[in-house]
Order: sequence, then structure tokens, then C-alpha cells
Amino acid sequence: MNNLNNAQKTFERAFKIHSESKNIEGLCETRMHLAAVMQKLGDHEMAAKLLTEMGALAMEYKLRRQLGRALHLLGELHLRRERPDLGTQHLAEAFSCFMGTAGYQDNSGISITPTKQDEKGVFIFSKKTTNEIYEEEAEQSRLMMSISAGQELMASYFDLLREAGTCAVAQTKIIEWKLSRAG
Repeated sequence: MNNLNNAQKTFERAFKIHSESKNIEGLCETRMHLAAVMQKLGDHEMAAKLLTEMGALAMEYKLRRQLGRALHLLGELHLRRERPDLGTQHLAEAFSCFMGTAGYQDNSGISITPTKQDEKGVFIFSKKTTNEIYEEEAEQSRLMMSISAGQELMASYFDLLREAGTCAVAQTKIIEWKLSRAG
């Protein structure tokens, strides 16, 4: 417990330093690490708040990788807290963010290229944005999203078993159906 309290104080100092220097990426990283400490301390509400703030800051400054991390970690937090419905949603958004789809734009892929010449022979430049794809992070989010979606289905499976009650035939049929769909 003492190590966690020391880690919390260290990250709070780092947060103050990044705030004073207006280092936005540093603020995002610090919030992410503080959220992990708060989770280990059992303060899940504060962890969710820190990750939400991290996501808002990343979105404001168009830091797509940090936004994706915040969404991914929020999804994992909801999954741990047995809310796979929210977890799946956040993990799907993280996947889209890492892939550069669904309107998540960043400033990392701006290229300015000459496209044509005007009548005087002067080049006209256009700004073209190409989003970098964060493949490894996207794959992690996709896998966690699959696990989370599976957890959503498991709840209905267990409900069916409860409804079957003590009827062994109904329970056996449900289990056979489930096993036939696995694999």
C-alpha cells in the first residue's frame, strides 16, 4: 500500500510539472498512470474520471493515440467492473480511433504537396491528411472487444440456465446448444 501511495504522489508531482510546462502529451500520460494507481487503490470512480479527462484532453488537442489509449483503458475498466456493455462500446471506439476511422483525425499525418500549376506556372499546394494506423494498439483493442462482447453473451447464457431451473433436460439442451456454437 505504501508503494502505491508513493506512486500516487510521484505522478501528482509529474502532473504539476506537465501542467506548468503545458506538455499535453505528458498530462495525458500522467493521467493514465494515475488512473492505474487509483484502480489498484480501489478508487475506480477516480480512475474512470482521470481516463475520461485524458480522453477529453487528447480529443481537444487531436492526439489520436492518447485518445485511443484512454478509450481502451476505460473499456478494460468497465470490463473489470462487470459492465461488458460499456466495455465493448469503449473498446470499439478505441479500435476505430487507432485505425484512424470514424472521424478521429490527428496532426501526425499532414503532408503538403504541389498538386498543379496555375496559369502563371506557380505551383498550387494542397494539404492532404493521412492518418497513421496504430496496428498493435488496434489489435489489442480488437481482441479485448471480442472478449468483452463474449462476456455480454455469457450473461444471457447464464440467465437461460437459471430459467431452466432444476429441469436436467432443459439444462442439457442449453449446454449442448452452447457447445455446438463454440469453436
